[in-house]
Amino acid sequence: MEASALRRARPVDPGSAGLNRVTRRCLPPHPPIPRAGCSNGVEDGAMLGLLLSKLQTLGVSSDPRERNDQLYDVFKLYEGLRKARTKTNVEGAVHTRHFYHLADGEEQKQRDAELGELPGHNWQGSCSFNWADAEYQRNLLGVDVLADAAEEFDRSMTGLAKSAVRTAML
Repeated sequence: MEASALRRARPVDPGSAGLNRVTRRCLPPHPPIPRAGCSNGVEDGAMLGLLLSKLQTLGVSSDPRERNDQLYDVFKLYEGLRKARTKTNVEGAVHTRHFYHLADGEEQKQRDAELGELPGHNWQGSCSFNWADAEYQRNLLGVDVLADAAEEFDRSMTGLAKSAVRTAML
């Protein structure tokens, strides 16, 4: 695939500190574009809302440093949950852009023929055009990101909270 502005996000400077650093790392790695940015934005907002709500239910520390550590852990969890999915979505958008903008010619005819066969297979099966590939669509649209986030929060953050309570009791 050719280079794309969608995939040229600069890494965050590790020298920057605090929640500002974490928040910037959590921003989508590409500008919001209609095809990918909107769906990513909805998932991002829903997941952040869920994770922050679960943190609040678990108990947010009144100590500013501990609270910042808790928020950092939540945002780090969020980043880990979103990174691979966002990369897949961005690469898919670049791939789709290629298929949408084929010049008249052999490759365009092959694409049209392949897409023309899909209705006869109930739109199930593989396709070189990811937009029409059933497995790609299942992986992109058939994932309950909120259930995954809740499960991962419970697995990782609850253990941290119990550890903090035990430490405070000593």
